[in-house]
Amino acid sequence: MKLIKSMAVGGASLLAVALSAAPAGAAAAWDCAAGYSCYYNGTDGRDKLFTAARCGTHDLRGGPFQDKISSIANYGSGKVWVYVWDVEAGDHFDLHGWVEVGSQGNFYTNDIDKIHIDC
Repeated sequence: MKLIKSMAVGGASLLAVALSAAPAGAAAAWDCAAGYSCYYNGTDGRDKLFTAARCGTHDLRGGPFQDKISSIANYGSGKVWVYVWDVEAGDHFDLHGWVEVGSQGNFYTNDIDKIHIDC
């Protein structure tokens, strides 16, 4: 199991509605509003993919964000858990790591297939 490094940055609130793609050209590192968790294609919060506006489980398999997440900013109210589909077993997800509330974290493997945000 791989754990991520995180650093506290403050801010927490409620998560709201659903996943939404980032607008083209959004380039600011760790660009993420209080109350949300944000997911990036690049490390250190670069190249935003989407913002999760609600808690719960999001299965990314087969969608545009599968195997794309390299970093996460978690400014929501619940811990973000990330999972990888066990290709060899083909029947379950393996815990890959997490990002605490008020933290940012890098994942260097681009193999995240599911996220779970605690409510």
